[in-house]
Amino acid sequence: MPDDHQCADVATRPATALTFMKSGPFTLDRERRRLVREGAEVKIGGLPLQILELLLAAPGKVVTRAALKSALWPNSDRIDTERRLNTAMRALRGALGDAADAPHYIETLRGCGYRWIGEENAAAPVQTPAPGLWRRAAAIAACLLLAIAGSVPGTLRDGALTQDQRERFLHVTSIAATNPDDAAAELDALIAERPDHRAARILRAEFSMRAWRAAPDEKHLAEARKTLAAMRTAYRGDPDIDVFDAELALLTDWDWNQAKRLYRRALRQNPDHLGARRGLAWLYLSAGMKDKAWTALDNVLQSATLTDSTRADLGWWLIRMERADLAVEMCRNGRDSHINLLSCRHTALTRRGAVSEARDVAILILEKLNAEPQLIASIKAAAPQAGYQRFLEWRVDHFLPQAAIMQSRWFQLAQLQAEAGSLDAAMASLEQAYATRDPSMVKLASTFEFTGLTASRRYQMMLSEIYKGRDG
Repeated sequence: MPDDHQCADVATRPATALTFMKSGPFTLDRERRRLVREGAEVKIGGLPLQILELLLAAPGKVVTRAALKSALWPNSDRIDTERRLNTAMRALRGALGDAADAPHYIETLRGCGYRWIGEENAAAPVQTPAPGLWRRAAAIAACLLLAIAGSVPGTLRDGALTQDQRERFLHVTSIAATNPDDAAAELDALIAERPDHRAARILRAEFSMRAWRAAPDEKHLAEARKTLAAMRTAYRGDPDIDVFDAELALLTDWDWNQAKRLYRRALRQNPDHLGARRGLAWLYLSAGMKDKAWTALDNVLQSATLTDSTRADLGWWLIRMERADLAVEMCRNGRDSHINLLSCRHTALTRRGAVSEARDVAILILEKLNAEPQLIASIKAAAPQAGYQRFLEWRVDHFLPQAAIMQSRWFQLAQLQAEAGSLDAAMASLEQAYATRDPSMVKLASTFEFTGLTASRRYQMMLSEIYKGRDG
C-alpha cells in the first residue's frame, strides 16, 4: 500500500483546455497529436501519447494508475489493463529517453501512480541531438509516411538524397492525401533519379496499393503486383513488403495461411510494425478466431493514434466482434463531420437497441450529405423505427454512387441492402462480389447484416470457398 506522502497530491481527473502543452524541452500539439522536442518530432502515438497528455495536464501531481486506466479504457471488461498500462508506460519512457530508475520526466510512485516532473528537470540532458532544418523536415516526412502507409518503415535512407530531392520527397508526402496522381508522378520522377532510396520506393508501393484498394479491378491489381515484385527484388525479406504481400494473398487469393505467415514474419522483423499488427487483427477477426483477434487488437491499440478515422476503423472492428457497447463509446468521441465515424455510431446504436438515438445520428448524416429537406423532415416526424428504416432505404439508392459499385464495391452494396431488409437484392449483389473477387468478401462470415442469408445454399458455398484451407 502507498504511504500518505506518496499519494498526498493526487490529480484524479487531469484536464486542460490548452491546445499546446509545454514542459521542459517538450511541446505537445493536442489538436495535431504531435510531440516535439526542441524542434524535432518525437515518434509517439496511441496509448503512450494519451498517457503523456494526461500527465502534462497535471504537472507535479500524481496521476493514479486507476485514473489512467479509467481514462484510457472506459467500460471495458475484456482487456488486461494492468499489462497494457505497463507496456504503454515503457514505450512512453523509451520515446522520451527517460528511465524509471533515474527519471528526468516521469516519476513512478510505487503502489500509487506517476507524476510529471519535466518542468523541474528542464535542463536535463536530452539523448537525441538537436536537429537542423532538414532533420526537422525529415521527421515530418517520416510522420506523414506513417500516416499514409499505416506501417513503421525500416531503415530510411534519406541521407542519400540531395537537398533538392529531400524537399521534393517532403512535398510528395504533403500532397499525397489530397492529390495522389500528382504525388505519384513526382515520386516516379524522384525514384528514376534515385532508385536505391528505400523510403521513396516503399511510398510508391503504398500508392499502388491505395489505388487498388479504391478501385480493386484487374488493372490496378496488376499494377500493384508489378510494383511489389520490383520491391521484393530490391528489398528481399523487407517487413513492409511482407505486409503488402500478405494483404494481396488474403484479399485476392483468399490464402489465409500465407497471409498469416507473412504478417507474422513482418512482426518478427519489426515487432512495432503497425500495418502488420492491423492486418493480423483483421485476419483473425474475419476468420472467426475471436480470442486471437482480441489479443491482436490489444497490440494495435498499443501503437494506434486515435484519430477519427482510427476510431471508426476500431468501431467497426468492435461491431464485428459483437461488442456494440464498446463500439458506441469508441465512435461517440470525434467530429460529427466524419461520415464513417457517424455510420459506425448509428450501426452500433441499433445493435444495442437504441433505435431512437440511431435515427438521430442518421439525421445528422443526411444533413452532412445535403439530403433533401423533405426527406429529413419526414424522418424526424416519423416514429424512430420507421424513420430509421426510411434512412436505410434511402442509403441504398443514394449513399453509394454508381461509379463506386462499378469498381467492384458490390459487397458494400449488399451490406446496405441486407441492412434495409432487401435480402434477395443483397444476395444478387453478393453474387457479383464473389464473381469479381471483391476484396471485402473475406469479411463475409463476420458481417452481421448477412445473418438472414445463412440458410441459402449459395451463401454457404461462398463461405466454403472463401474459407477453405483456413486453420487456427
